[in-house]
Formats: sequence, structure tokens, C-alpha cells
Amino acid sequence: MDANQIKNVNWKMSVRIVLDNSGTYQPGDTVHGKVVCNQSSSQSFRALRCRLRGREHTAWTERESYYDSQSKSTKWRTVHYSGDNKFLAINQDLLGEGTLSPGYHSFPFAFTLPKVNMPNPYNGNYGYIRYYIKAVMDIPFAFDQEDEVTLHIISPINFNFIRQELCLDPVSYQDDKTICCCCCASDPITMEVNLEKEAFVVGEVAKIKVDITNMSNESIVELNVSMKMTIESKTTSPRTHHKYDTELIGLISDTGVGAHGQRVYNIDFQIPQSAIIPNFYGSSLFKQWCVLKVEAVIPGCHSNLEIESGVHLGHIPILEYNSEPQPPRVNWIPASEAPGGLFPTPPIFNPGLNPPPYSPEKAPPYPTGSPGFPTPFGYGEGSSSSATAPREEEAPSAPSKAQLAQGDNFEIIDGEKEEPPPPSYNEIVKGQFTNPTAPTAPPS
Repeated sequence: MDANQIKNVNWKMSVRIVLDNSGTYQPGDTVHGKVVCNQSSSQSFRALRCRLRGREHTAWTERESYYDSQSKSTKWRTVHYSGDNKFLAINQDLLGEGTLSPGYHSFPFAFTLPKVNMPNPYNGNYGYIRYYIKAVMDIPFAFDQEDEVTLHIISPINFNFIRQELCLDPVSYQDDKTICCCCCASDPITMEVNLEKEAFVVGEVAKIKVDITNMSNESIVELNVSMKMTIESKTTSPRTHHKYDTELIGLISDTGVGAHGQRVYNIDFQIPQSAIIPNFYGSSLFKQWCVLKVEAVIPGCHSNLEIESGVHLGHIPILEYNSEPQPPRVNWIPASEAPGGLFPTPPIFNPGLNPPPYSPEKAPPYPTGSPGFPTPFGYGEGSSSSATAPREEEAPSAPSKAQLAQGDNFEIIDGEKEEPPPPSYNEIVKGQFTNPTAPTAPPS
């Protein structure tokens, strides 16, 4: 078939998807639209199908060594790792077998998104998660006519759906360390960390109490409190393999504790409102977790004293008086009114007001506006936080770093046709993304 014949076939019939709302969707929303067929002659077909898919895919390449039994030597080869999973599949048959007359035909459809276990669209270093609607006109003895559009979905982490996984009670951790020098051990350094809970929403302030008793002859030069998020990407072919990305969410540093001293720190650690916390609930190829780390830095050849605690981060807090909570709507400013493109309106939930801690007994009011959930793709920039840790007057303080410096101290699965990855966050915000499959208006 030459180019003119292909052009003639495409001109005879076209299938396009038109969404009633081409913006963003949230769990529980219904996606309304229509499949538009426009043709210049009668066309017989087997069926007109429309399907909604949620797909996740991972892939990377690694060099690895192996033993060649023929040459009896070690050789190197390139291994293609991949994983592919369709976690959401909803089908609709819009037409059965028949014939369409010439002209313009419109067939409406509606898909209702699940309320829970919908991972958020994601575009990472080792894979992606995306949602799309595909329409197929099954034509006998000819190429099928198809069209596909990507759905932009915002799926925040709702603590009300995973409440049994959360620790909302106060917790305490303690560890000690004995510094040894030439077979002479000094008295231990003891550190106790108290947390009001281990589940926080973005923008919330985590209150941390750290009690350090330093009975050794060494000074603790610095106390660091950090929170990191790790994203795990997994493949399934030719075998299970993993890759990890780690991102720092926040860091607070304070002065240390001198030898034979004691100090209590009361730290307000704010989870940045701009922190991008991906929702991977319902995903089998991606997973994320966060760790809060308190580290007492000891100089010289000694290892530091560290305590770590796993924490959950989310977007919608616990609602005590609603047995079937619904995610609040995210309000969006039209692109024409936004200075850089499409972005959410400022949330009512203001992190600067130090929101009260929530617990099974005391829950904050249900947010009536945006939960502060970011746009779907990419990573945002975090904001720094400061600690308020008053030092007791009688506890000697360790010298600062400045004083020390001055002398005073991994084959890709061939499934369906490879879809392009979703647009990046920057493309959406800057208005540079255009959908190549966007439907054109039908002729009047």
C-alpha cells in the first residue's frame, strides 16, 4: 500500500475521543466523553470498543558478569530489566457488529474512577504510571481505527483509607554508645527521642523531643534531624530487580552537647508544603517510604549515635466524624489566569499557622479547600525549617564547626504498543505540553 492509498484510507474514516472535561480528575470522579466517527462512505465493523487503563511500567539496562562454561572464563553482557502491569482495566462496548452510514457519528461513554487504591501518575528515573482512554473500531480485513488520550489524575494519600497502618500514638526510642580509646572506655552517651506520632500530612509540624546525656569525655559537636523519602522501582523480567531513589525532604541542625553535659531539645520539624509525596497505593512496581533520623555527631574516628523511625506522610488527615470520607476537591485556576500555566489555588490549610496535631481523640476540622496536593508530575523544591531548641544554662555546649576550623574546634516485556511517558511537571506548569492525540472539532 503506497502513501496515496494510506492517505485515502485515513480520509475515508476517522475515530477520535472527545472528553467533556480535559482537565484533571480525582478518585471517584466520572469521566464523560464521546467517541466521534467521521467517514465518507459506509463502513462495516465488528465492534466499537472503549477502554480505560491504568498502567505502570519500569525498565532499565545493566551490565553484569557471567561465567561462560565453553570458554571457562568470566564475560560481560547487557541485561534489559523491565516490569509491566495494568492495575486498572474498565471496558465498554459502544457498538456491536454492524455498518456505519457515511457522515458524522457520536457515541457517548462514561467511566467511574475507583475511590481508593489509585496510584498517582508518576514519571521517575526508572519508570512511570499513567492513565489513558483508548477507542478501537475493529474493522474486518483492514487496519483498525484507534485513538488514545491521556488522563491527568490527582490521587492524594488519604489517611482515612489507611488508618490501620498508621501510628497515631506517642512513641519513644532510646540508644546509647560507649566511646572506647586504647582499651579505656568512658561513660556512655545516651540519647532518647520522643515523637507525638509517626504519621503527618504535608505542611504539618512534627514535634520532636530529644534528650541527650553525654557522660563521655568527648563533645557532641552537632545534632542533625533529617527526613528522607526512598522510592523503590521493581522489575519482573527476566527476574525481580530493584532500583532506589532517595530524596531529602528536610534537615534541621543545632549545636551539640559538651563532655559530661546534658541537654533537652524541643524541635518543631515542619513537613514542607511543597514536598512531593507520590501515592503508590494499588501499585505493584513502585513503593515509597520515609525515615526520620536523629543523629548526634561525634568528632574523630568515632561513629555517630543515630536513631531512626519510619514515618508515614500523606495529604488528607484523619477525619474522626466521617465514616466514609471523600477526598476534597482541588480547585484549579484557569490557565489563562495563571502566570505560568495550570496550578492549584492556595490551600486553606496554612502550614505557617502550626496546625494542631491530630489523633484518634482529637482530629482537625475537615479541609474545605485544596489539601495542598501538588500537580501530578515531577518534584518540587522543599523549604527549609528552623528548630527551636533552648539549651539549658548549666549544660556545657560543644564548640561549633567554625570554631573548630579556626583553632578555638540492572529484556523489556513486549506487550501492547509502547505508549509515550506522561508529560513532565515543568511541561504542564509552563504550558509547553500539547497532546498529539487531542481530538479536533467535528465539522459543523
